[in-house]
Amino acid sequence: MQFVRRSVHCSADEFRAAWLTEIAGEDAALSVLRCTRVYRWAQVRADDEAAGGRRFDGVRELWWPDQWAFDFARARESEAWAQIERGPGIDPDASGFLATVENRVVWPDPDVSNDHER
Repeated sequence: MQFVRRSVHCSADEFRAAWLTEIAGEDAALSVLRCTRVYRWAQVRADDEAAGGRRFDGVRELWWPDQWAFDFARARESEAWAQIERGPGIDPDASGFLATVENRVVWPDPDVSNDHER
């Protein structure tokens, strides 16, 4: 997950408009990085910005098949990695990444009886 803060030269509305539309070169960079899925969101407008409550302006979720593919992409494709760090309106020094692992939970269907419980 990439947590992004906008640059001081970019208003909240300008950042939101740029962040939520197609970013030039993003598809090519993500293809080089072998990223399998990407989603972007922007912060919901709130009045907490004046009080210094804003932590980030946008989030980009990026998926790779596994940890090895992520590590390989980041180590070997520095130009493409730098491109996604520097997107429009982003302050790269105030933004960062958090590596997470998806943990899927499959709940049993309550309509299916379990023979072993009888």
